[in-house]
Amino acid sequence: MSSELAGELRAAVLGLARELRILGAEDGLTPTQTSVLGLLERKGPLRASEIAVREALNPTLVSRVLGGLEASGYLLRGPDADDARASRIEVSASGRALAVAVRARRTRWLEARLDTLNAGQVERLLGALPALRALAGQERDGGERR
Repeated sequence: MSSELAGELRAAVLGLARELRILGAEDGLTPTQTSVLGLLERKGPLRASEIAVREALNPTLVSRVLGGLEASGYLLRGPDADDARASRIEVSASGRALAVAVRARRTRWLEARLDTLNAGQVERLLGALPALRALAGQERDGGERR
């Protein structure tokens, strides 16, 4: 049963993730750029090394992602009071607006999908949310990821 459940859950979660990724791409961002922008909007300002750890990305990729977002005007770099060699990265006003818009579009898409379910299905989903959050590791960092 566990293997079958894991396979079914994987397929469902990956299908939802794919659709949500497509919504982020409508703004010309890669999935990684969307994720980093969202992280900084919710948790920033952060150092590049903190972003790499939180997003499980290698530092070289983080540097490229940050460079692209900064060139588009979505990020600002400032000095790090604790380490003169490092900088703190935060979202700009346009970056914040974009992150909020992407999240709102994803939420609207999910709301529309939820509206296709019957009341019993919605109730079961609500009951499953704590387990899904635990599987996603959100109890470790205290909240929503994207």
